[in-house]
Amino acid sequence: MTDFDAGEEPMSPPTTPLPTSKRHQKASSTLAVITQNFMLSREPTFLSLLNQIQSRLTELHEGSDEEYRQQLSLLEDARDKELLEVEAARGFALERIEREYQEEKRLADKEFQVMIQLKWGLTVDGQKERKR
Repeated sequence: MTDFDAGEEPMSPPTTPLPTSKRHQKASSTLAVITQNFMLSREPTFLSLLNQIQSRLTELHEGSDEEYRQQLSLLEDARDKELLEVEAARGFALERIEREYQEEKRLADKEFQVMIQLKWGLTVDGQKERKR
C-alpha cells in the first residue's frame, strides 16, 4: 500500500545496537511500533487531507462555499454603500456647481446692467455737451 516516489526511501526505525536492558528493549520496540503505525497511516491521512482541499476548491470554484459567500456578501454590501456615498457626493457637487453658476450669472448680469447704464450715461452726457 505504500508506494514511494523515485528517490524517496521508506522510513525505518533507527538502527541501534541491541539494547542490553529491558527498558531499552521496550523503548526500542515501542519506537518500532510507532514508526510502523505512522507509515501505515501516513498515506490515508494525506489522501484525506488532499480530498478535503480538492473539495474546498471545488466549492469555491462553484461559489457554493458558505464562508466565501458570506465574505462576498460583505464585500458587495460595502461596495453598494460606497456607491451610494459617491452618488450622494456627486449630487451635492452638481447642486453646488449649479448654485455657483447661477450666482456668477446673476453677478455678470448685474455688472452688464451697470456697464449699460454707464454707457448710456456717457452717451447722454456726450449729447448734452454737443448741444452746448
